Amino acid sequence: MLMPKQQKSDADTLELLSMFESGILTVEVNGFPLAKVDAESRSLDLEAQGIKECGIKLSKLIEFETGEKGIKTMISASESTARRLSERGWSLALYDRGSTILKMGRGVSRLTGHIQVNLLKLRKILENL
Repeated sequence: MLMPKQQKSDADTLELLSMFESGILTVEVNGFPLAKVDAESRSLDLEAQGIKECGIKLSKLIEFETGEKGIKTMISASESTARRLSERGWSLALYDRGSTILKMGRGVSRLTGHIQVNLLKLRKILENL
């Protein structure tokens, strides 16, 4: 008999952001910036070089969050994450040496699913998948 997949609780990764009420948290890896959480501006900034330095693959993070693999899952998970970030008033940005690659959540148009991509930097997204 097949058991239905266990539903994720609301205590997920995005809920962790809500715990930040004030201040700024900055994480560096081997001298490279990785992440910056700014509670006042309600933003999470990620740096592609820091992600690469850690050996983190974005596809593995999405697989961990959703429990599923594949490009279709990555796209639907990204849209869902962007919508939930926007609902909570948070934005997430992925940078390549300070230049925006991707932005999602608050401040990005609903027409694009709360996701904005710099097509000139698309190669960097693919490298981090």
